[in-house]
Amino acid sequence: MNIPQDKMSPLERVGAFLSGKPMDRVPAAPLLLNLPARVLGVPVKRIYESGETLGKAHVAAYRKFGHDFITIITCTANVSEAMGTKLRYPEDDAAMFEEAGLKTLDAVKDLAPADPTKDGRLPHYLEATEIAVREVGKEVFVLTLPAGPFTAASQLRGVDDFFKETITDPERTHQLLDVCTQSIINFIDAIVERCGVPCLAEPVGSGSLCSSKTFREFNTPYLKRIFDHVHSKGLPALIHICGKAK
Repeated sequence: MNIPQDKMSPLERVGAFLSGKPMDRVPAAPLLLNLPARVLGVPVKRIYESGETLGKAHVAAYRKFGHDFITIITCTANVSEAMGTKLRYPEDDAAMFEEAGLKTLDAVKDLAPADPTKDGRLPHYLEATEIAVREVGKEVFVLTLPAGPFTAASQLRGVDDFFKETITDPERTHQLLDVCTQSIINFIDAIVERCGVPCLAEPVGSGSLCSSKTFREFNTPYLKRIFDHVHSKGLPALIHICGKAK
C-alpha cells in the first residue's frame, strides 16, 4: 500500500484543521491511555506513580507512532481521586475503582475543590505536561485531559447513587457538581500555565448512560461554565465523550 509522505507537522496540521484551512491529510490521534508504558518498556503502575515517567512515556509513544496530538490521561478518575475517591493500582494494568470519596451526599458540605499542585495524581499530570511540551511541544499539541463534571461527581458518589440522587436530591447533587467544576477549572488553569491544552474526558455524560433531560439539567450548566473559562484564555473548548453524544 502506497502511503503518501506527510507534508505538514502535527502542529501545522491540527492548526489548519481548527482554522478551516487546507491540510495534507485528516489529523489522527488515538487515545493511548496506558499504552505509552508499553512503548517505554515499564510496568503500567510506573506511569501512575511518576509524572516524569508518564511524560517520558508519552514522548516515546509520539516519536514511535507520530500521532497528531498527545493525550495525557491514564484513567478518568483523575479529578475524583484528587477529591477523595480511592483507586487500586495493579502492577501492570489499568487503575481500578476501590472506594467512593463521599459516603453520603450530605458530606458534600465539607468537600473542597482540589488543588492540582498538591492533590491526588494531578501533580503527576502537570509534570508530564511540562516534559512533553518541553520535548516535543514545538511540533505537536499536548492535550491533558481532566475528567468532566459528570464523570468526577459520579466517581465521588458511585455512578448508581449519583444518578439516583439527581432525582431524589437534586439540590445537593448540584452542590457536588459545583465543587467538581471548580476542581476542574483549577486543573485547567494549571495545565494552561504549562502550555498544555485542556480537553475534558466525560464518559459518564454519554447518552449511553443518561437521558438528554438529565444532561441538560445537571451537566450543561457546568460544561458551559468550564468552556466559557477555556474560551476566556483564547483556547478551543474540547471534550471527548466515550459513547453516544447526539
